[in-house]
Amino acid sequence: MSTLTSRASNRPMETAGRIGYAFKGVLYVLLGVLAVQAALSGGDAEGQTGALRAVADNSFGGILLALLAVGLGAYSLWRLATAILDPENHGTDASGLVHRVGYFASAVAYGYFAFVAGRLVWGSGGGGEGGGASEQAQTAFGLPGGRWLVALAACALLGFAAREAYRAYSAKFMQDLALDGIGQDQRHNVERLGRAGLAARAVVYGLLGASLAVAAWQTDASEAMGLDAALDSLRQAPYGVWVLAAVGLGLAAYGLYCGVMAKYKRIENA
Repeated sequence: MSTLTSRASNRPMETAGRIGYAFKGVLYVLLGVLAVQAALSGGDAEGQTGALRAVADNSFGGILLALLAVGLGAYSLWRLATAILDPENHGTDASGLVHRVGYFASAVAYGYFAFVAGRLVWGSGGGGEGGGASEQAQTAFGLPGGRWLVALAACALLGFAAREAYRAYSAKFMQDLALDGIGQDQRHNVERLGRAGLAARAVVYGLLGASLAVAAWQTDASEAMGLDAALDSLRQAPYGVWVLAAVGLGLAAYGLYCGVMAKYKRIENA
């Protein structure tokens, strides 16, 4: 009886998590599609805020933005709950605290994206994104020990990029999914989506971390890049158009993988 009561009491957070993963997936698909379009057309790539503004400019965009505001808000609440309540049992040792701090940072980020989506629907616009990273770095430099704070943020992003690369290589993310009811071919497709998506995330977070590291080293906030600038920087690589297109496809694949997580992620202890 107590188990049933516990499951019933925790069901709202599980629902928030699943809804959140679904709309996080929508956002990543948008990012990926816009990156591929930028690669093929020669236009500028967009970050999360730019992707939301692109939705606002389309027919029925207001409806999708409203849904994104709710869905991303649900994801933010889910990540906040995982950071505070620790349903995944990471604990309070060094490794566990790193995971939980990461969940809290994710909650803040997606809460902001939910706010931007809501403001585009009900308010006065979403604000600018292009200078956001450099402005935040400049603010950090103005704090006591600001250069070290920027360097710490760079290390965190580079560490996260390395983690995503390892997850893409090892495919251990498959252990987080309850796929007992689907066939082997579908499992392989999910694994391919996850590998491609995590590899693309490793690339973009690696670029973000590297830009912050350069900013900290040179004490130059203008070196810090947001996601839009990071994606655009891929054009400078050999065969840059194709690299940007490949990363865009990877981001879209991650979005589809988030859709799989919305249904199949193990959240028994939510």
